Amino acid sequence: MRERGSEEIEAALRLSEQRYRELFEGNPVAMAVWDPSTGLILAANDAALAQYGYGREEMLGLSVRALVHPDDLPRLAEAVPNFGSGIAGAAPFRHRRRDGSEIEVEVTGHPLMWGGQPARLVMSIDVTERRQLEAQLRQAQKMEAIGRLAGGIAHDFNNILTVITGYSRLLLEAIPADAPEHEDAERIRQAADRASSLTQQLLTFSRRGLARATVVDINEVVRDACRMLDRVIGEHVDVRLSLDATAPLVESDEAQLQQVVVNLALNARDAMPDGGILSIETTDGSAAPWIGGLAGRVVLLTVSDTGVGMPGELRERAFEPFFTTKPAGQGTGLGLSSVYATVSQAGGRIRLLSEPGLGTTVWIALPVVDAGEARRPASGSPVAAGAAGAWILLAEDEQAVRSLVERILRRAGYEVLSAPDARAALELEAGHRGVIDLLVSDVVMPGMSGLELARELQARRPGTGVLLISGYTEESVATSGPQSFDLLGKPFTDSELLTRVRAVLGD
Repeated sequence: MRERGSEEIEAALRLSEQRYRELFEGNPVAMAVWDPSTGLILAANDAALAQYGYGREEMLGLSVRALVHPDDLPRLAEAVPNFGSGIAGAAPFRHRRRDGSEIEVEVTGHPLMWGGQPARLVMSIDVTERRQLEAQLRQAQKMEAIGRLAGGIAHDFNNILTVITGYSRLLLEAIPADAPEHEDAERIRQAADRASSLTQQLLTFSRRGLARATVVDINEVVRDACRMLDRVIGEHVDVRLSLDATAPLVESDEAQLQQVVVNLALNARDAMPDGGILSIETTDGSAAPWIGGLAGRVVLLTVSDTGVGMPGELRERAFEPFFTTKPAGQGTGLGLSSVYATVSQAGGRIRLLSEPGLGTTVWIALPVVDAGEARRPASGSPVAAGAAGAWILLAEDEQAVRSLVERILRRAGYEVLSAPDARAALELEAGHRGVIDLLVSDVVMPGMSGLELARELQARRPGTGVLLISGYTEESVATSGPQSFDLLGKPFTDSELLTRVRAVLGD
């Protein structure tokens, strides 16, 4: 009876061990058994072999120190003496695969007996892709918040610049060219133009610029940008082009996309004061965690240098507006932020890798499109009307801008009904018995927007032309709904305003 009982116990133990090994070997999570006293790996399942890239014979007898990142070894040494008898909570570690690549893992485990000796069963879950996506989400949320702030500042500043630019040009017309005050007015105009360029970069970053998206060939964009760079890169930098993308069509603002290449190339030049190699490549893209779920085909634009590189704290802030490592007066800090915005507007993704002394690489993934998929820029609805004596309804809540626009229009021979908001404009329209040929309205106003005003006015007076003006605009502002309206961005000059007015009027 005792022998039979012993046999049953032994059979039960063998069955339990078999089931345990089946669970261990077949588990999709990487699992290994190791000896905490020696650090040697005693067993590893198929998932662990695949995750770390080792063969079974290579893995067995390997020290866990070969898998753990050197910087994380002190934490592991501290944790070993404190292993409890139960399942340990997930702990983050950086591990290294056989080929030297680094992965982020969450490790859990519990003690067990292996071959009659105390050992540790460890489960290692690769969370590299999840961490990358989480980091991208945090970065996107931060950039969105900064972009909203930047867009609001640029909108208000563009109203001010419209007034400065407009009245400086009026002064230039009124002051004789040989008078000293003429040069003073010209300097004011030049300063306003430079400020306007900065606000345009801010609006690009906040995705509220007046982008004109068309289908462009990324290979041609790079070639055109590099022709411009020949004069500024310098002979000490070896520029190497490799344009191998076979599906190079993307949808973006061509000028902004060229500026992306220029900004990245100039940053690379500045990172190589003693010379180096600047590589610009286009290739057909493949799936990667940092691309973040872009559907369909992508084209990769890669810009890399052999320069000084950046430490981690600078990498994390590289795309923030106004952040720059250059000396005062040598950079605005808007270059990389506008790159980030242009890529985002085009539906793309961007990744930066940089290490001190090892240079910097920027990867940009853009969705590939067919030539027939381009969005067409909004066009105005011209109406037949003569310039001289045409009636224009003006709605602008900024008093200084409204006065300037009214003055420009009256000087050009137009009759103007001027209102501080949309409601007041509709009251003027209702009391005006004659024709109204054109509405010139700001987009963002308190109460009713300029877009709503335009629709209401065209419902009352079909055929009335519309010209919207704005310090910023979402891409869809001018084309929302069934109607399309022409759009003029602030700041603008008197000639730009009159040219657009005449175009909408059909002159």
